[in-house]
Amino acid sequence: MTGIATDYGSLAELLNRSGSPLPLAELHGGLCGVICASGQSGAATWLDSLLDDCATAGAAAAELAARLEDLGNQTWDALRGFELEFAPLLPDDDSRIDQRAEALALWCHGFLAGLVIGGLDLVSDQTRLSDELSELVSDFAEISKAGAVPGESEEEEELDDSSFAELVEYVRVGAQFIFEELIPADAVTGAERTIH
Repeated sequence: MTGIATDYGSLAELLNRSGSPLPLAELHGGLCGVICASGQSGAATWLDSLLDDCATAGAAAAELAARLEDLGNQTWDALRGFELEFAPLLPDDDSRIDQRAEALALWCHGFLAGLVIGGLDLVSDQTRLSDELSELVSDFAEISKAGAVPGESEEEEELDDSSFAELVEYVRVGAQFIFEELIPADAVTGAERTIH
C-alpha cells in the first residue's frame, strides 16, 4: 500500500499468533481514528494498551511492539504528509473481493471506535463536527456494515473490483479530511515524535 511499508499478510499473521483482540484492518482503522481524534501521543497510548491485551511474550512480543510502532509512525507520517500517501491498510488486490470488503468494513468500524477512544463524542460533540465531518462519520458507519459476495463471472468480478476501488478511495480521502479537520496544523508541522 502506498505510504505504509507493511506486508499485510505477515503482520496480520503475527497479530493472530499474538492473540490480538483486533484483526489488522480493524486495528489500523482504530489507529487512524485515535490519531485523528487525539494525535500521535494518543495513538501511542492506545497501541501500548493493545499490546497489553495480547497473549504473547519474549521475542514475539518485542517483534509485535516494533512492528506496531513502525505502523503507528508510518500512519502518522502518511496522514500528515503532503504527498497524499495515506491509504487504509487492507488485504492486497489478489485477495477475494468479499475478504477485501469485510476488511474495509472492519477498518471503518475500527476508525469510528478509534475516534471515540481518542475522545471525540460522535453523538453530542457538535462543536468539533462540521456538516462534512458528520456526513463522513455517517458514511463510514454504513460502510462498516457492508459485505460483498464474490462475482460469479469475470465481468461481475471486474465490476466489483472497480466499485470496491472507488469505495476505498472515498474512505481514504474521507479519513484524510477528518484528520485535517481535527488535528491542529501546528501539531502536524511541529517537531516529529515517535509512537512508542
